[in-house]
Parts: sequence; C-alpha cells; structure tokens
Amino acid sequence: MAHARPKPRPQPHAVREEGRLALWRLLANEKGRPLRRGSAGATFHGPETGRTTATKWRSLARILEGRASWRADYPANFDQQEFTIEAWVSWPKMPTGRQVIFDRPIGQGGWRLELTRHLCLAFIWRDAEGREQVLKSVQMVDELRPRRWYHLAATFRNHCYTGQPYIQSYSRAEILFTPAGELFPRTVAMMRHFEHPQIAEGEGPLWIGRDAPGQSPFQGALCEVALSARAKLKNEFPTLGQKPPRSPTFSDDFDMGSVFCPVEAPDGRIVLGARPYLGHGNYWLYAQLDGCTGKQLAFEALAVPGGQGMLLAMWVSYDRKTWARIPGGHYQGDQLVPGSFTFSHKFKRSPAWLAACVPWSNTDTDRLAAELRGHKKVRLIEAATSVEGRPVRLFQVTDPNVPDYAKRTVYIQTGQHSPMEMMAGRSCASAIRYLLSPSSRRRALLQNFCFLFVPIVNVDCAAHGGSGHNAAGVNTNRDWADPQQPEVKGLKSFLRNWLDQGNSLDLALDIHAGGAWLNHALLLIPEQDTAQLRAGWYEDQLRFLACLDRHADVAEEDAVPHRLAETKFSDALPRQWGTPAFCLELSNMTYRSRADGGTKPVTQQHLELLGPQLVEAAIAFLEP
Repeated sequence: MAHARPKPRPQPHAVREEGRLALWRLLANEKGRPLRRGSAGATFHGPETGRTTATKWRSLARILEGRASWRADYPANFDQQEFTIEAWVSWPKMPTGRQVIFDRPIGQGGWRLELTRHLCLAFIWRDAEGREQVLKSVQMVDELRPRRWYHLAATFRNHCYTGQPYIQSYSRAEILFTPAGELFPRTVAMMRHFEHPQIAEGEGPLWIGRDAPGQSPFQGALCEVALSARAKLKNEFPTLGQKPPRSPTFSDDFDMGSVFCPVEAPDGRIVLGARPYLGHGNYWLYAQLDGCTGKQLAFEALAVPGGQGMLLAMWVSYDRKTWARIPGGHYQGDQLVPGSFTFSHKFKRSPAWLAACVPWSNTDTDRLAAELRGHKKVRLIEAATSVEGRPVRLFQVTDPNVPDYAKRTVYIQTGQHSPMEMMAGRSCASAIRYLLSPSSRRRALLQNFCFLFVPIVNVDCAAHGGSGHNAAGVNTNRDWADPQQPEVKGLKSFLRNWLDQGNSLDLALDIHAGGAWLNHALLLIPEQDTAQLRAGWYEDQLRFLACLDRHADVAEEDAVPHRLAETKFSDALPRQWGTPAFCLELSNMTYRSRADGGTKPVTQQHLELLGPQLVEAAIAFLEP
C-alpha cells in the first residue's frame, strides 16, 4: 500500500544577516521525529562566515511523539538589551494547553516565549525574585491551523530610540508570526516606559521547546531557530524562508542605493522590503534592476512599521537623470489607501532604476559643484564634515563686488533626514541656476542679496541610502540647540561666524520632503508660543505664508501647525538669534497649483520649477 508523501516543510533560505549569533537547523519531520537517529540538532551557522561548524549545544531530551526540547549554550558575550529569537514551528493537531517554545533563565529572572492555554503567544519577563509580567501577547486562536508551518519571532529592545516623540525612555516588545507561503508577518508591538522592569544581563542556557524546570513542553515541530543580537524589524523577516527572484536581478551597490530585500511572492509579485540602517528604521527604496527589458513586472513595496505614510510613490529612470513617476501608491487624491503599496511597470530597457522619489545624491551635488566651479558669482564652501569625513557643501551665490555685510542673506538647506528628503536638493540646484541666468533683474538681485544653499546636510546617509539619521545614529534635526553632531556643529558654526563678521541672516529655510501627499509649510507656531521669541514673530509667519501662496506652489491653506521644539532648526535659530526660520515639506506625490488652485501630480519638472519659486517668495518676504 502506497503511503501519502508528507507535505514538505519550509526550506529556510540561508542568508548572512547583521547581528546574527546563531542559526540552529533542527532536522525533524512534520511529526517532530528525527529524520535519522542522532540528527536532532545538526548544524550551527556563524554570523560572519556563514560556514557550518559543529554545534556547541547538546540534546538533553529525546524526541518522542511530537515532544521535543533542547538546551542550547547562550553566547557568553550576548547583550540582552536588544535581541530577536525566531523559529519555524508547526503543530500536528490543534494545540491545547500551555506550551513553552523558548525559555531563557537568568538566575531567578529571564524571559520566556510561550503559547498559552488560550492560544495566545506571550512574551514574558521575570524579575530577580521570579515575579512575571507579560510584555507582549498576541491572540492566535483564529490563525493557527494544524500541520501548517509558521515563522514565529519575538523581538525586544531596551531603552529604544523612538521616532515620536523623539525620546529614549521606552522599551519595545514585539511578536510576529507568518504562515508559510505568505510573506510578511502579522504583528503587534508594545512600548513599555523606562520605569517598568527590564530584562537583566547574566549567563545561562537557552531552552528550546520547554521551560527550565522541564514543564509545559512544546508539542509540535521545529525546523529552524535563529538568534540575533538586535531587534529586527517586521519587513526583514521575508529573507527567511523566501528567495529573491531569479530575474530581474537587483542591486544596491551604487551611490545612494538603499538597503532592501527583494522577495518573489507566490503569485509572481516582487516584494521590496526596506531594511534598517544602523539599527534604525528605514523607508527609503532605491534599486538597480538588470535583465528587465520588455518585462511587465508587478511590485509591492514595504516601508518599516509606521513608515507607510512616507512611502507614497515610485519613480523609474534609465539614466539616473530623468525620472518618471509610476502610477500607484498609498494615496488616491488626498486620501490614504490602506494596505500595501503596489505598482506595476513595463520596463523599456535595462538597466533601470526604481526610487521612492526623484533622487538627489552626493554625486549630483558633486556634478553641480563641477558645473559651477570657477563661476565668479559662486563660492564653494565646505561648511562642515560628516561623521565619516565627507564634506557638507555650501554654495554661496551673490555678486562679489558688493560686500556681504551690505546685503540681505537667505539661507536654504535640505536633506537633513533620509534620502527621500534629499529630493529638495534638485530645487536648490534649479534655484542656483535661476539666480545665475542672464537677466538684468537677477543681476540686481545678487547685488542686494546673498544666497547660501546646502543641498544635502546628512551626506553619510545619502552615501549609504540609509535612514533619517546620520552615521552616528542621530537625527540631525534634533541637534540644533546645542549641536553635538559634526554636520550640524559645522553648519551652525559657519552661520555664527557669518553673523560675527557683521553679515546678516534675514531668512532661513529648512526643506523636508517625501512624507506628505501635498506640499505644505510646517507652520504655524501658535501665537501663545511665539511669546518666547521676538515681537512680531507670529505676524512674520503669516506674511511668509502669504508670500509662499503668491509665488510658490505651497498653498497658505495647507499650512500645518506645530509646537516649538528647541532642538529643531526652525525653532533653535529664532530662539537663539531671532532669525526668521521656517520649515517646508515638499511632496513627491501632489501639489496645489497656484495657477488654478487645483491639485496636480508632482513631476521632475515641478521640482525644478519650485526652486525659483522659493527664491521669489523669499525676496517678496524681505522686500514687502
């Protein structure tokens, strides 16, 4: 009598991952029994070389009737402040009763991941006296199916740096699970305040498939366990158990190329997941495709958790100079469409590049510097040096025959955050070319005004295609009150010296970009807050908004209120020097046309027209 062939279990795709400490391949069949005697735990993969070596743990319990447990030696130098534990799991029948999947005792304390009798996955912390607290739980009763494989993970980060409200006094616990054959995890995360108990340091084993006292054993099958020394993000998990597409091939090995993982979905879609940079979340995608000529390809793009609203549109280019937007995205008009970001495109030739906005890179800044080098009305200045030693370039545009102290000064900077924010560097370049174009009016302007442009502040991030932080992992837009980062320290020192030389600083603009469906000004500071600044500040805001409304595609009605935050550029300069400093947010999606008031799609041409518009708005503000 022929026996039915057992369903294959997931075949995890071995990849080298940042921070991985151990990968245990547990060779068991679907019922949890070993494939051959003595093969319960066969291989150990190191994080650096990827080579297979002998395991440093031993089996302390037999595998019998679907019950399995192992004792693994925990890395002695492992930092408990941040980690991820994950496995492929399956149950031969619907689970009943409490089952422990992982237990990490540290003295009387430690942590545990278990399936409760109510079919909740729970991540539990124990203090030094053995008292327990559930850090995170997620209900599985509607998800679990017998004999189905699940990719299960628990992540933890003590004292994590959160995106909002920019404080470091939280811990993050997260549980994720993905049914085999699907790509991205369902997840529930929770922030714990600093005052809550934290997971302690200490030595001890990792129990797989039972708790330390030997109770509540796991009654299913495990085929892989991975331990990483960092809290992985949700959209990194597709790299386990899934494979990249064979064609086209993807690359990020170029200036500003992003860190991402391409995965081929069962339905043929290519899923691009942004990966973290220096341990921080990322929503920037910039990839080179080869072998795509004539192909109609469907994509799904995933930003980091919470970054969906930043990833709005995708652009394509065949020379990295001319860009066209691909239909699709998270927005229809001004309405956010829930779900994933999907788009489709037929590629004309290869190679091709996909990007989450019209990019402006360090290479583009270098080309602009080469184009303008030697121009008598342009002075190229290395105003700062980055953490990794790259120059932060400043372009001074003015008539050198008139002393700087006799002119009004406008300072415009872009690119403090992720590469998506750096698309405004294109507007800076067009503003410079506009000011230098032949015109009697513009010649007169440069006799009365000095313009200072910084196309990219966060140059290391631009080089690596990283997150909204510099190479030290710091958000530069929260460093302006008392600068500690070399990029901000250098720029602020340049501006302070500029003022000390008797020059003026009459208007400063900080241009952000990307994460908005419509161009807008990050104003208005409430009138009661402006009392902390100088007299007339509130009225200056209203006047600048009116200038934007008249001269640029930034409508007055779209201004967004915000509170004072002393560490930000647009709040630190007014507070310390009395300089009118404003923040703008450019969209790579839509803008409100000043010609007819209608909402129009953003194009590369629009970004290049916006530079001269901002120049005219600044002049109108300073010459009412």
